[in-house]
Amino acid sequence: MINLPSKDDLDKLESFHDSICLTIYASSIGSPESNRIQLKNLLHDAERKLLKSGIKTSDIDNILKPTKKAMDDKDFWSKYTHGIVLFISSKKFNYYYVPKELGDDIVSIGSSFDLSPLQDVVNQNKSYYVLAISHKNTCLYEGDQYNLTKLNLPNFPTNMKKTLNIDEYQKFRETHTVASPSLGKGSEAFHHGQYNVSQTDKEMLLKFFQKIDRYLHNFLQKIKSI
Repeated sequence: MINLPSKDDLDKLESFHDSICLTIYASSIGSPESNRIQLKNLLHDAERKLLKSGIKTSDIDNILKPTKKAMDDKDFWSKYTHGIVLFISSKKFNYYYVPKELGDDIVSIGSSFDLSPLQDVVNQNKSYYVLAISHKNTCLYEGDQYNLTKLNLPNFPTNMKKTLNIDEYQKFRETHTVASPSLGKGSEAFHHGQYNVSQTDKEMLLKFFQKIDRYLHNFLQKIKSI
């Protein structure tokens, strides 16, 4: 799994400062157990560096407590399939699952977080939307270079019949011109109750598409205004 920080998240991390800001980048090396050992080793490395810089053991334990708590969660490891970056201080704890191309493992300590390996990846990761249309299951997906996620939008027109309140198609009556048997020649027009399913379906689909279009127009306008 990959869940990069947004540009807004990155700006907040960049503007954050504290006496101790610990940044850990760890690539995935295989199984969850292998990743667990690797990340624990990086945390031990961070503890040694903090002790060397004169930080008390009790303060180090307090800083790393949220990290160790997260590492006790099975869900934490099940999503750690490519790489992970952790931003740790006494006032903040964030982590993100990141792509392998971020490179080598890093343990960085300073008064701000080390964002340099992450910034280019975030800035180059463009987002997009995919609209998948069908009569019964129209869906909108949001994607980027690494993920494609189905959006659960309130009142989104997913089903044509439900959206248009259709119990059954209205009959589209057809007119045929045929020769009149009583006159022997000439012709007359008559109507019958059969209907052209294809034509009716096209008309209903047009109305359905128009509702989808209006919804997406409003949805995208709201996103632009954020």
